[in-house]
Amino acid sequence: MANRSYLYATDTVPGREPTSAMAEKVGLSEWRYVIPLAHTILVSADTAPCPSTIWDGQEAFVGNYADGLARLKGFLGQVAAPPAQPLIHNAIAFLERAANRRKYILLEVEEIFRMDDDPEGQAGIFAARLANLVDDMALEIASLPPVPAIAAPGFLTRLFGQTGLGPTAADAGVIEAVEEWGLGAWFNHLYYQ
Repeated sequence: MANRSYLYATDTVPGREPTSAMAEKVGLSEWRYVIPLAHTILVSADTAPCPSTIWDGQEAFVGNYADGLARLKGFLGQVAAPPAQPLIHNAIAFLERAANRRKYILLEVEEIFRMDDDPEGQAGIFAARLANLVDDMALEIASLPPVPAIAAPGFLTRLFGQTGLGPTAADAGVIEAVEEWGLGAWFNHLYYQ
């Protein structure tokens, strides 16, 4: 199994409430090998370290759910490319569901941190990523592949209808870039539940 980051919603902050209260956490997403941008943005509001709910003696991060979701929506609202809209819509709809919303967002990162030679130093690197998040988001938007303008249909297309051509390579590039942000992987049943 791949090392993953795990994203949960909870009404309690680990370490501040009895352990039994953490049974109410709701799984939102897991992502392989890296902490995706969407996870980082969601936990970026009022971020604080907290004890992991999965690994004893390890650290996780908690943030404000509503404010993190507002930041993610603001970021995704800058993406105008039509091919990305279904992924964006699905992500926001999933995160806005009443069954998924809680007071806090909890990001479990120990498996990702363990992939590095210096797992202890990874918390500082993640804190620096949070500090530079606005710049990183701007770079991600700027680096999206341009989607070419749709040309007016030619005579044969108007006469016989659509040509049946599928998505273009530019469309696929936009979809791939947006998926790498962690979109498209929203589900409630995570490996560690």
